[in-house]
Amino acid sequence: MPIKNQPTSPKKAVWEKPMPSYASKPAAIGVVIKRIAEEKGIAPAELERRIGFDHRNVYRLFKAKTLSMKMLFTISEALEENLLLMFQPNVKPLPNPLQAELDKLKAENEQLKAQLKDLSPLTDENKVLKGQLEVLKEVMKGR
Repeated sequence: MPIKNQPTSPKKAVWEKPMPSYASKPAAIGVVIKRIAEEKGIAPAELERRIGFDHRNVYRLFKAKTLSMKMLFTISEALEENLLLMFQPNVKPLPNPLQAELDKLKAENEQLKAQLKDLSPLTDENKVLKGQLEVLKEVMKGR
């Protein structure tokens, strides 16, 4: 049923409607995938390359009413969009187990950068001292 003041062409009407509440309309998954791909400028040929489909299956995907979880994750990665959260808005993303390690390494990296800045004057002083040592060696040879 078209929305008031919307074109009656089914294809146009689908794309001009506001995004539906996906949790209440899981049958729209193929339409949602097509819409996200178009919004991100991902052509069907590019999507098929990213998910390993041939062109017939991509167009079947755009008409899909349901998907397996594996396919949902594959398409989420291809579109760089978490489709699971779109269809289950109350699901909170799982924490990344590597995030804590990454945060720790970033903090350690910042500390090392600060220490390196502290060492910069010592590096310059070391160069001067090496030069003086070479001069002293030449003086000692000449004795």
